[in-house]
Amino acid sequence: MLMVVLWIVIFGVMVGFRSMLPMALLSFGAWRGSIPLGGTKLAFLGNPFLMGLLILAALFEIALDKRPTTPNRTMPAGLTVRAVMGALGGAALAVAALEPWWKGSLAGLVGALFGAMLGYSLRQFFVDSFRCKDVYVAVGEDLVTFVGVTWVFMHIQM
Repeated sequence: MLMVVLWIVIFGVMVGFRSMLPMALLSFGAWRGSIPLGGTKLAFLGNPFLMGLLILAALFEIALDKRPTTPNRTMPAGLTVRAVMGALGGAALAVAALEPWWKGSLAGLVGALFGAMLGYSLRQFFVDSFRCKDVYVAVGEDLVTFVGVTWVFMHIQM
C-alpha cells in the first residue's frame, strides 16, 4: 500500500508540472487497458472521446506554456486545476491498484500542489542561475513530465 501511495504522489508531482499531460497519458492507458478501470466508476477515463479531449488539452497546455503571457501555475486557477487533476488521477491509480480511492485522491492532490510549487521554483532557479531562456526550461519540464508519468505507470503495481 505504501509503495502505491508513493507512486501516486510522484504522479501528482508530475500533474503539478503539467496538469493535462499526465491525465492524457492516464486516459490513454485506461483506453488501452493497461490501467484497469473497466467496471469501476472511473471507467469513463478510458473513453476515446475524453482521451482525445485530454490529448488536445495537453498539447494546448504545452504550447501555451511557452508564451511569456501565460499565467503562473501558482495562481489560484492553475492550482485548482492541478489539485482536481491530481486528485482524480490519484483516485484512478488507486482504484486500478485495488487500493481505496480516497487514499489515492489525497496522495495525488498533495503531490500536485507540491509539484506546482516545486516546478515553479525549479523553473525560476534554472532560468536565473543558468541565464537561459524560459522556453528551454519549459521544454525540459515537458520531457520530465512525460518520462516521469511513464515511469510511474511502469512501476506501480496494478
